[in-house]
Amino acid sequence: MTRPFRSERVFHDTRGWYIALRPCDAGILRDLPVPGRHRGDDLDLVVGPFRTRDDLDAWFASYVDRFGISRSEAQRAA
Repeated sequence: MTRPFRSERVFHDTRGWYIALRPCDAGILRDLPVPGRHRGDDLDLVVGPFRTRDDLDAWFASYVDRFGISRSEAQRAA
């Protein structure tokens, strides 16, 4: 399977898998059910933990399929 995102944005700790998203995703994520939202050290929006990497991959692929256009618009406006 081809990864739908840059792997350096994905990390793991003892609680599970996380992905750092763009700051423009904060508004989109406000009303979505996700495991958690955290601010990273560099102010990235971090979502997780996901139980497995496959869970994270599936969630993010679905997220991009549904919100890919609005993410592009939000990034241009920022």
